[in-house]
Amino acid sequence: MSREYNNFELQKALIQRNTERANRIAYHFAKNPKDNPIQPTLIILYNFFSKLLLVHSIADKSERNLASELGVNPFFVKDYLAGVRNYSLDKTAQVIKYLRQADAYAKGVDGGTITDEIILKELIFKILH
Repeated sequence: MSREYNNFELQKALIQRNTERANRIAYHFAKNPKDNPIQPTLIILYNFFSKLLLVHSIADKSERNLASELGVNPFFVKDYLAGVRNYSLDKTAQVIKYLRQADAYAKGVDGGTITDEIILKELIFKILH
């Protein structure tokens, strides 16, 4: 696994709304599809944005409380707090919709012959815009 081009770096780029970095990682994934299948990427992003949706509904956003509520290490809470700043509740719900749609396309539902590369690039575009 590349230290610079992996699912967690993609997630981090999306959290920070770093379009250039997210697209660079997607390009790398497209050039190395066997090392970077789309399904694990979709799962990791879905898990993050699902928890981000929960963070939006939690009144006490202290690091200790969020770590407990989300069941994550307190080290990762800063990513969720950055996500809340960069993604509104409505946008987070939209992102989950986009992820479900990308998952369906990747499984061949309603997508015809769309490649994983196109699915991922379109997903990143939708998330960041």
